[in-house]
Amino acid sequence: METLARLQSKVVVNKFTGCHEWVGYTAWNGYGYLFHEGHNCLVHRLAWKLSKGPIKEGLVVDQKCRVRRCCNPDHMELVTTQENVRRGLAGLVGKRAHTQISFDKVQDIRGAHNAGSSIFTLAAQYRISPKTVSNFINYRRRVNS
Repeated sequence: METLARLQSKVVVNKFTGCHEWVGYTAWNGYGYLFHEGHNCLVHRLAWKLSKGPIKEGLVVDQKCRVRRCCNPDHMELVTTQENVRRGLAGLVGKRAHTQISFDKVQDIRGAHNAGSSIFTLAAQYRISPKTVSNFINYRRRVNS
């Protein structure tokens, strides 16, 4: 099976976010991997190379959606490592702000999860931790009404 077909066979498209969520092997850090040409490759980098060409020297693939399992090339761009780190740190702002989540948003989170959105995608979308999303989904966290 060719590489693109193998990659696509392990992807689920999230209709709410447009993320192409990798459901194959995922490492402890949340990034997907696929064995390609004798190496374990990061799926988002491989998706970029297959759809947009080589990654220029000195640049990295930034997932603008901040979802590590996303391999949608439309959610990516080439940036410097410094810019990628800056964007990643900016995404951490509000990660501990679960007390700021309204009851209506928690209901939205539960509905989106029931409709198929992953915990990781919802965490990125609402800028909260996956654990907090899990707690909301499983009714283990009190929310503001």
